[in-house]
Amino acid sequence: MDTIESILKTALNTAVNWQVEKDFCPTCEEFAGIEAITYDGLDNTATFAYLGIPKDVTEPVPALVLVHGGGGQAFLPWVKLWNDRGYAAIAMSTRGMFPQGANAGSRLPDDPGYRHGMHGSFLKEGYIDSPDEDALRNSELPLRERWMTHALVKVIHAHNLLRSLPQVDNHKIGITGISWGGNITSIAITHDPRFAFAVPVYGSGYLKDAISYMGPIFRAPGNAQFRAEDRFQQVKMPVLWVAWNDDNNFSVNSNSLSYLATAPNNPKTSLALIHEMWHDHPHGWAPPVIYAFADWVVKKGQPLITFASQPEGNEASARLSIPAGASDLKAKLYWIDAPMTASVHDKYHYDMLSDAFTYMDQVWQITPATISGDTVWVKLPENAQGYYLEVCYQLNGEEMIATSVYTTL
Repeated sequence: MDTIESILKTALNTAVNWQVEKDFCPTCEEFAGIEAITYDGLDNTATFAYLGIPKDVTEPVPALVLVHGGGGQAFLPWVKLWNDRGYAAIAMSTRGMFPQGANAGSRLPDDPGYRHGMHGSFLKEGYIDSPDEDALRNSELPLRERWMTHALVKVIHAHNLLRSLPQVDNHKIGITGISWGGNITSIAITHDPRFAFAVPVYGSGYLKDAISYMGPIFRAPGNAQFRAEDRFQQVKMPVLWVAWNDDNNFSVNSNSLSYLATAPNNPKTSLALIHEMWHDHPHGWAPPVIYAFADWVVKKGQPLITFASQPEGNEASARLSIPAGASDLKAKLYWIDAPMTASVHDKYHYDMLSDAFTYMDQVWQITPATISGDTVWVKLPENAQGYYLEVCYQLNGEEMIATSVYTTL
């Protein structure tokens, strides 16, 4: 009987067949050098992706697997962002989408230049279409027919493909994913220990505990095999958990629990709960801390500030690990005056209005905090019911952020 463990173990050991799709390579000058490719997925399916290698490579470089979120595609600007920073990158469609022209994936936020299923020159004898994203709502399907199963295999095969390239340093391949891609990333790293680092954005583990609409989805028995937290003991690589503190899909308790479960395994593991981040692909790949974290892990870049301890209960204080190079430190307390709950409402006139998205019913209140030596602390307001601490600082001319976990009272 198939299990997700057995399917992904096979994927880890698969030599991936792939080819360049010349008719669909970008023609826009800004994306010159990025190739359109297809590669094999699970059970005679094909996957479309963009593959980019930095120009004038003379020695193996680090690389990224880029995993889009719901409604997303293989995005050319995302590949270019990492190429410009000296990383190879591959961005695939986890949804079985294929482009309808040479520059699909160049427009944002969600590119319409794709359609589901193989078509035209993508049609190949013996191949079948892989499932489109279903937000795990078809939990009764056989495991090999599930969208999430196919998405995970596509991600691991993309990793295998990067590892086969002589231009890529196999010891320095990371993964980052946005929204549903953050969920996929969180699961993938529990099965693929070869990744050098991971940056799940918005999505995380512990989604069965989310106060958002994700909670019931991951509490469904048929989705138990996709609960990343059940295998977090396997995650030894450094992980940067990035979240919007008022997400319309997720909630900060899940990101915080994911951090707490993985931080003991690696001292570089970090958490960044970001105020007014918003939720889409461009905002998901924008935070400078993502790129600084990658550089720290695989390019001997400047270390980041991390929380050496976490606040507990009414003691809103924590110790920091502050590296040389971090400057202009400022601290804040984010707190709410009622237990955190969520409901369907268009809090920011942001969703135009979907009956699926949920937001916190509370509003974050912000109080200045104090940094003294290596300690950040603040006196909690008497009516605080939950909070976290934030430290903002400058590193190489860019603003970085580190936060404690969300703590309930």
